[in-house]
Amino acid sequence: STTYKLYIWIDGNQDNPTAMMNQNYKFVLGATATDEEKNVMMVQPIDIETDTETGDAKYVRPYDNGTNIFGNYISDDIFDNITKIYTSNSKTVPANAIDSWDVSDKQNGSVMAWYVSDSQDNTKYNLYIGQNGGVVPNPNSSHLFSCFYFVTELDLSYFDTSYVTNMSYMFYDMSSLTTLNLGNNFDTSSVTDMSYMFYDMSSLTTIYTQSDFDTTNLQYGSNMFNKDENLIGGNNTHYNSSNVNASYAKIDRTGVPGYFTDISVLNS
Repeated sequence: STTYKLYIWIDGNQDNPTAMMNQNYKFVLGATATDEEKNVMMVQPIDIETDTETGDAKYVRPYDNGTNIFGNYISDDIFDNITKIYTSNSKTVPANAIDSWDVSDKQNGSVMAWYVSDSQDNTKYNLYIGQNGGVVPNPNSSHLFSCFYFVTELDLSYFDTSYVTNMSYMFYDMSSLTTLNLGNNFDTSSVTDMSYMFYDMSSLTTIYTQSDFDTTNLQYGSNMFNKDENLIGGNNTHYNSSNVNASYAKIDRTGVPGYFTDISVLNS
């Protein structure tokens, strides 16, 4: 049998929640059918709260309200000293892990997270996300990594995104990240929303991927690369504030400007 999940969101201005109040909205409905046995990661929670000083609604980032699927399980001191994130094609937690926890949507242990001391600096930590056969993120992967302000390296080599429909704000404000490796399985063919996906990644210089993003089903792709002033494509296309939407989600090459670098250069 097949289980269907229905995701509903408001097509509004998340950067200015006050302007969203007392308005009429269009609801965008989308359904992703997954096999009953398919195990995926949790949804990253986000919230709208009331500002205690002004009384206005304000947007709250995942970690700021204490409901982060990673930060829930570790102290602030540990969280703020995670500098590298890796994915694994095994859910087996290694013996040198300091701590581990279940980040699967079904809470059945199918997707695990753990952290270890960094081999070069024992005051820092490396976070791993593992699942047998590769990590399958939730169809709604909005804001998934947007809370990691101090991470300098993110490797998604074992990430299978073929089920993902929402990548909005996925890496938002990862302000210390310099290199992003999307791996060989970063499938965007089902994605409808990539808005603000790489927004305000001020230290980012390189995004490695195996192909141009498939935007066949894309509906929202605005401000995808906005404020990424140091980003350079593999053929030396530099960030330009006039070119910040999904049209630049391509491997940079002669005649085809983009902000991505072909992942094959890592193996050459």
